[in-house]
Amino acid sequence: MIRTLLACFIFILFSATNAHACKCYPANNELGEQTYLDADIIIYAKVINPSKGFTQAGPILTVETMDIIKGDDIPKILNMNYNPTITACGNHFSVDEEAILAIYDTRELASTMTQGYGFRLMSSCQQDYVRHHIQDNNYIYENQLFDTKDRKK
Repeated sequence: MIRTLLACFIFILFSATNAHACKCYPANNELGEQTYLDADIIIYAKVINPSKGFTQAGPILTVETMDIIKGDDIPKILNMNYNPTITACGNHFSVDEEAILAIYDTRELASTMTQGYGFRLMSSCQQDYVRHHIQDNNYIYENQLFDTKDRKK
């Protein structure tokens, strides 16, 4: 009886741990293209301030837009809501880190809400898919080749 209870306890313990881990599908062209299409904005940006905690509107990531790959009317300094919890497919950033970022434009929705900044960073899985798509397709934007080889990833 004690062995059965112990075995059940161990099984539940390990099952619960695995249930909370972020698991992405391997990046491929199909996922990359679909995620690229789903993103409203894709920029190459430098991180100014990744919040470590919650504000009234949730965790906020502040970046400086360096290049616009997709999207219109994008501010030079962009504040966006994001998920910083890695185990929940969130994103981790450091100050001065440069990255390609895929973003949902929720400005229209945010104008009717009291919280939020009008932009929402896509999950870490979606970020990987978009980067894979851009790098594998030597993506062209504004009639120029976006050279990801010379950029930090």
